[in-house]
Amino acid sequence: MKTRTNHHTNLFFSQHLFSLVWWIIPLTGSLFFPGWVHTPPLCDLTISLEAKAVSCAGEMDGQIFITPVKGTPPYKWQWTSGSRNGKGTGTAIPDLRAGSYSVTVEDQTGCTASGNILVGQGAKIELNCTESAPVSQLGAADGKALIVIDGGSAPYTLAWSGAGNGASKEASKNVKIDGLRRGNYQLTVTDDKGCAAECSFTIDINTCNFSFAVTADPPSCSTLSDGIIKIQTKDGNPPYQWSLSGNQQNRKGTGILITDVPAGNYQVQVTDSDECMATSLVTIPAPAVHPDLSALLELYDATDGEHWSENSGWKEGKEGKNCDPCTWFGVYCNTAGRVEQMYLSGLNLNGFLPDLELPELTDLELQVNNLQGQLPDFSLLAKVELINLSENHLSGTLPDFHHLQKLETLDLSDNEIGGKIPDFKKLETLEQLYLSSNKLTGQIPDFSRFPNLRSFNLGFNQLDGSIPNF
Repeated sequence: MKTRTNHHTNLFFSQHLFSLVWWIIPLTGSLFFPGWVHTPPLCDLTISLEAKAVSCAGEMDGQIFITPVKGTPPYKWQWTSGSRNGKGTGTAIPDLRAGSYSVTVEDQTGCTASGNILVGQGAKIELNCTESAPVSQLGAADGKALIVIDGGSAPYTLAWSGAGNGASKEASKNVKIDGLRRGNYQLTVTDDKGCAAECSFTIDINTCNFSFAVTADPPSCSTLSDGIIKIQTKDGNPPYQWSLSGNQQNRKGTGILITDVPAGNYQVQVTDSDECMATSLVTIPAPAVHPDLSALLELYDATDGEHWSENSGWKEGKEGKNCDPCTWFGVYCNTAGRVEQMYLSGLNLNGFLPDLELPELTDLELQVNNLQGQLPDFSLLAKVELINLSENHLSGTLPDFHHLQKLETLDLSDNEIGGKIPDFKKLETLEQLYLSSNKLTGQIPDFSRFPNLRSFNLGFNQLDGSIPNF
């Protein structure tokens, strides 16, 4: 029987299948054959990765956590890291070393997604273990070791074995172990997270009597690194060689003086000419701030110190390079190191005079400048004996200076001060008073109560009334 075949195709698309229909029509009739062809789903799987760092250096307890998006569980994963690789199922990859990982995830439908992530390294502990003192004689147990810990998290547990056993728990990174016998030791340090490191050291018998002590001078300013370590040797033979470590310092030298050292904690090792060696720890303290520094810098700022005709010392103090006011121009200190006298006349001081907190100041001479504005509060100058602010441009009114009970000389002449003259009843020690060439008004007070007053000048003002009986 001859047939004629007529092919006709209909395609119906969906995410999961389409149908294919065709007809075969023989000459004598027709037949209908329906059919379906399944296709895989469209793949829209994506993943996000999160890593948990290795707890300690060298361990294999890192993890990668997989968060699939729009995939169909269950999931399979594969990873590679350098020449290493692995595979498994689920959404967590365990037991990993620190490093970079490439991860590929496949879901139930065969869709895949990939990503890269770094598994971080755990805390690394480094140790420097040295003998700091040998045993004094055969059979003695007075040797010492110095353990310097770098890294990890305090507190630390130390355990040692060998010629003797022991353990301790320490918060410091510089640990001294005492009471050691002669011999070899193995030490394990474990931090509070369980990370550990090991080192070894040897305690010898003393064949040298050499020892030394150290003292330290702080830097002159907090911004400088000019601290000094002084080595005081005992029973050693010069010349001496030293090495300094700690606080980002690693230096060597000769002699018994280590200079230009910033504040911090250090280990000093000294060797004499017989190669006898000893080690000590030293702390260079941060410098103390001079108690008068802030008041003087306030004066410098308020009076345009940068443009004074002479500001040596002051300029360096402002820059943090000279924190000892006793070395500044025009400043003189007493034996206790406090500012006692200040002579800054004719130096182009320009501005407003601030309140000066200088409790040991006795002499203040700022005449022939360009000081302006109201007189400041002098109540913080309890010991001042002489104030000379003449030939400036000070204005306002006169205070009664009742806090200055040691004042002997007051010179405010040639200014622009107005108002009435106070009676100065508290100034019983006053010997000289000069207020000429101002804008003072009113009557002249009765100065007869001042038995020590030797001279005064009130001329060239706008005073009125009768002259009191002196």
